[in-house]
Amino acid sequence: MKALLTFGLFALPALALIPAGAIAQFGLPVEVPKAPEATQIKPRGLPVPTATDLVNPSPPITTSLAKAYPEVILFDDWQPQDMQPLTDLPQDAEGSFQLKPGLYTLEVESYSLQVGFYGPSQRSGYLPASLVENNQALIGRMLQQAAKLPDIPQAQIQTLIWAILSRAEMKGLSKELQATAKQLLTSKEIKTLNQQALGLIPADQQEAIFTNVPAAALTTVKAEASMRAALAQKKSYGDLAKIAVQSGNPKVDAKDRTVPQGRWSYHPNGFFIRYLPADYNRTEIQIAVPEKYQVQRDTMGRIVAIADTAGNRIETDYDDTATPLAIPDDPNLVGYAFSEIRFIRTTSKTAPPEKVTLANIGWTLMQKASSQSLSLPTQPTQMASQPFLIAQTSPKESTDLEDTTDLKKTTPSFEGWKKRYQQTEDYQDVIAEYLKRWQTAKPKVQQLADLFHYADAIAAATDDKEWKQYKWLKEHQAAILKALQSETALLEARGQSPTLTFNPAQTTAVAAQKERQMLGLSNRPYKP
Repeated sequence: MKALLTFGLFALPALALIPAGAIAQFGLPVEVPKAPEATQIKPRGLPVPTATDLVNPSPPITTSLAKAYPEVILFDDWQPQDMQPLTDLPQDAEGSFQLKPGLYTLEVESYSLQVGFYGPSQRSGYLPASLVENNQALIGRMLQQAAKLPDIPQAQIQTLIWAILSRAEMKGLSKELQATAKQLLTSKEIKTLNQQALGLIPADQQEAIFTNVPAAALTTVKAEASMRAALAQKKSYGDLAKIAVQSGNPKVDAKDRTVPQGRWSYHPNGFFIRYLPADYNRTEIQIAVPEKYQVQRDTMGRIVAIADTAGNRIETDYDDTATPLAIPDDPNLVGYAFSEIRFIRTTSKTAPPEKVTLANIGWTLMQKASSQSLSLPTQPTQMASQPFLIAQTSPKESTDLEDTTDLKKTTPSFEGWKKRYQQTEDYQDVIAEYLKRWQTAKPKVQQLADLFHYADAIAAATDDKEWKQYKWLKEHQAAILKALQSETALLEARGQSPTLTFNPAQTTAVAAQKERQMLGLSNRPYKP
């Protein structure tokens, strides 16, 4: 209709004889079929693929949510502050960061690893996993190589990835993209990709072919076919992105999992990690490498000291003249009163340690050694620096415990026991989930539970105003939680000695929702 208005009715017969591509060259508008695009382009010698051809028996990437690193749900609300740039650490020739204890962050270029899936949302939960491929780590090595070639635009790398995923013919790509391929891939790899390439699907054959594609694969197959056609037409990057990355939210799938945004996982190389995607092309990596702490216990399993490698310590003695606290309706927990708490700080090798002592203040809960279930508190009393937050829950408005069981009147050593126990009840579901992976190491998980209780107890004991003059006591409270990290890492390591190295290009960010994009990570910092 637009062409008709431009030239008048007399021009219509002549226009019918001019190919659409020729009209476009003169800047004249022309209608293009909406879906799929570019179907009128003739295949470059490649046969029209069958329905069987379209369903890739060996997809380039085989990483899945089931292969994600172990989740550490105990840390769901931990929001660390004062993280240092990951790029401050040295890297080896392959781009792997050499880690040391501390908190690190880096916003990197990330890449869509699926065609036709939804992009990340602000609330999308993602878990880290190793990048597992069928094509001999082709994409992973591409991303590693790209870090050495910072002048290649991110859009070019992403387009090449989409071409590989959709099995487009490499020699049919734009000259610029072919040049990028030669920089990131070997000639042998390019030859193999050309051999695996699929042809375009003419418009008049699409319905018959797609009808025979399994329903579970149809969305991906159609998106990949549209991507091959768009690449053959030399479409813009924006047009390619619209095909590859859908906007909005996918429908709920039975295979979806509930994973909160920012959940931490344990990397097999010995540290905690999480991915926070801002979009498919931009992801923040956060890493926590635990410090080494020593936790000492007495013959009853009670914590008597926590120490770091610099000589800073918290020591506790127990008042064994006080009858232990028995929690009504919960035989798994027992409370012990402190007789003395000692905070010891080492400021230099020459100066004597500084010490603050609290006498006859505080008490802690702990798991009974024979208990068959675990009870954990919510976060310890808020600390000024907020270095570590345990999953937060609100105290219950009412309690199932009878008022007659209030021990405060008869047992002043355990003041506030009811409130603390209610916090413990709120956390049981979380620890129950964590315990599912650790039935064979239950005593170790039990010790983690006791560290939670101990952190809560020490925070409560130092809450009085008179002790706020010693600001470093807050740092010692944080040390308990760092010890918890250290103990958790030891448990997750399963006796192995981790390497403490990290290469983003060897990992992926896997979405908890089945229809959301899987993301590849690079070593290249993101540049807006």
